[in-house]
Amino acid sequence: MAAKNNDSDLFIERSSSGLIARTEGLSGEPLLTQWLAHLLRQPSYQSVLLSFFVGEKTTRTALSNITIRDEERDSDGSGTPDIQIAGEKLALIVENKFDAGMTKNQPLRYMQILKRRFTEKKVLVFLVPAWRKKEIQTILAPYISKNAGVSVRICTWDELAELLMESIHGSELIHEFTRDVLRRCKVQSPLKVNELNNASEVLAKWLRQQELLKGIRERLLEEPIFKGMKFQLETKPEWDEDHCYMGINVAVSDTVSESEWVCWIGFWNLFQRKNRSATPLIAHVYDSPAAKKRLPKFWSSLRSLRAANIVAPLVHGHGWPIPIRISVIKGNKSVREQADKIVAYTVSVLSGDKQKRRETPGRTRTNS
Repeated sequence: MAAKNNDSDLFIERSSSGLIARTEGLSGEPLLTQWLAHLLRQPSYQSVLLSFFVGEKTTRTALSNITIRDEERDSDGSGTPDIQIAGEKLALIVENKFDAGMTKNQPLRYMQILKRRFTEKKVLVFLVPAWRKKEIQTILAPYISKNAGVSVRICTWDELAELLMESIHGSELIHEFTRDVLRRCKVQSPLKVNELNNASEVLAKWLRQQELLKGIRERLLEEPIFKGMKFQLETKPEWDEDHCYMGINVAVSDTVSESEWVCWIGFWNLFQRKNRSATPLIAHVYDSPAAKKRLPKFWSSLRSLRAANIVAPLVHGHGWPIPIRISVIKGNKSVREQADKIVAYTVSVLSGDKQKRRETPGRTRTNS
């Protein structure tokens, strides 16, 4: 569920046409750079961001110039800085090095630019994902000791995202920006040897999960409780901070409006993060007008379902989780049969079935 916009977000929405034009067709490092520069222009975020890059508490100084340069290259191949900030007491260059290499002359070129500034503090920042920090430190070591007067810092995207989440609450823009940054940091990190060794196994499991989701979707289409609804099948896992999920979103129409979302069903490691034996099969009901209208029996029975530990505590932004115990699909011989059992269990809970499912010896009970 999206957070309400605060005043700064309203300002950003009103002034976003230029940003949309600048970022059209961009991806990767250029896109992140443009969004970061956009945040730096907003007075609500400047103090937090500048303090992070400088490495000490910085007062909110009026910035006389913020420039963003695209992927243009100078004749010597050293490039132009991604972001240059010039204030009354501060000269700052921020270079985004998410996954691109660093040319030989880049550090010296940027230090020369800063040395020409008539300010008390001159800072050169390389912004990298955490997994590149040691590599960039090694590259910059020879330059740092030879350039007095310019502070060279290596900051990580991971720490920046975490700082923004902790410092700025209730901003939908910050939520989406930090979520994308953390996802990129995770999925673009290099594969480790053990991950490569297990890649075939992981891929096979992923494909089997897709087949089960397709079977679940076919069964959902047959259920009267979902008549006329739309089913959006997620075709690949999605990472959101430490969450991983892949499933089917059920809504009353094809709209992206969260008010028309009804429920979701699929794989989600919500409970496995605390208990490795817990089920990754989850359904959840959105706390939305559409869900309350289409699933009246669920809402009228919610207190009893919670008391019976059939529905887990509310997860803000997602809804009421319904853990589907692994024992539900044990003993089935086909994907179709497993899909039948999963959908039957989910529908029974959505219909307000308050019967406590008894566990037979040897079955694992979900810890929710």
